Amino acid sequence: MTAEPVDISLVVPSHNRADALRANLPDMLRLEGLLEIIVVIERHTSDESPQVVEAIADERLRLIRNPGPPGLSASRNAGVADSSGAWILFGEDDCRFPPDYAVVLKREALAHDAQIAGAPWIHVDASVDALARLAELRGSAPAEPRIDAHGGVPATTVETPFIPAPALIRRDVFDNVSFDEGYTGNAYRQETAFFVQAMRSGYRCVLTPFTASYQQQQWDEGGARSAPFPYEISTLRNNWRFLRLHGDWLTRSPYQPYPPWMQDIAPLETWRRWHGPATFNKAPLYPYLLAVMRATVGERYLPIGICHLVIGVLNVALVFLLAARYFDLTTATIAGLGAALYGPSLLYETLLLRDPLCVTVSLVLLLALARCTTARMRPSRLPK
Repeated sequence: MTAEPVDISLVVPSHNRADALRANLPDMLRLEGLLEIIVVIERHTSDESPQVVEAIADERLRLIRNPGPPGLSASRNAGVADSSGAWILFGEDDCRFPPDYAVVLKREALAHDAQIAGAPWIHVDASVDALARLAELRGSAPAEPRIDAHGGVPATTVETPFIPAPALIRRDVFDNVSFDEGYTGNAYRQETAFFVQAMRSGYRCVLTPFTASYQQQQWDEGGARSAPFPYEISTLRNNWRFLRLHGDWLTRSPYQPYPPWMQDIAPLETWRRWHGPATFNKAPLYPYLLAVMRATVGERYLPIGICHLVIGVLNVALVFLLAARYFDLTTATIAGLGAALYGPSLLYETLLLRDPLCVTVSLVLLLALARCTTARMRPSRLPK
């Protein structure tokens, strides 16, 4: 029997997570098929991460510092540049892997003529066998995985760009695609952006259910964590960047939900024919309004977000006016304050979604209807 070639470089970005490295790095060293293990830390690391790595006696292991701007994307790119394997496997400092994880991913990539292979990510207690749990979950994902359906496991290997970050990538992919360093802060969407860009460049990505990475513990320190408000702002900014760069392609691609009720009506190809080449898979009013915002105030998230907040203020005013038509001024003021302080509205007004505009249209229609009904209730001014 011919031995499997040892040609996989493991790249593990880490930032101020010495405890996570201490717990999980020895487990990664047991992965089969590894040529080298590269731990990438930030230049300004302030904890014991360097000492943790240097204390492990393994000639395959080495530590480098990210020479570029701070961030997960730059660290990944630095690790790729420093590696020499024919395949690159990305690890996570808070994750663990079965010993044959890399070998299984490589086998599935070769079997499906893919350049990128990933596997589900699951959370298990320390007392639970991760692969047994994976077997229980197999088949829980839809036939075509969706962008935010993280918990599902397909029944068999499927082609999709929506795969977790610990993926195996053939080296030649990096000749044309790299991790976008514009995803800053918590780096939300940066790995999905990489996989989407790879597919747009002609490479094939697959997700296999025959292995998995798993997490047994969460670490609150280091990584991309920050205070709640900056973290959410970073999420919004990065999601806006992702949608601006790849939203149109994702809308035109087949990676759209195809739930059972749609299957009952018509086959998938019929739905695609009905959708046609248009860029909207939902009601087009909000996309057109968003286009007007972008043309008026630019493509940065902050001015677009301010426009969304203006819509929210308009909704509060409409609630006040609607209440004032049927109740006294005090009641209308309370209704307006309730609308202004309503938590879900405050949340959705910071997201690039159509929901605030749906509320606006509904309130305008209700106010118009109220004007009609109150006008009919007024005494006739015709002479008797």
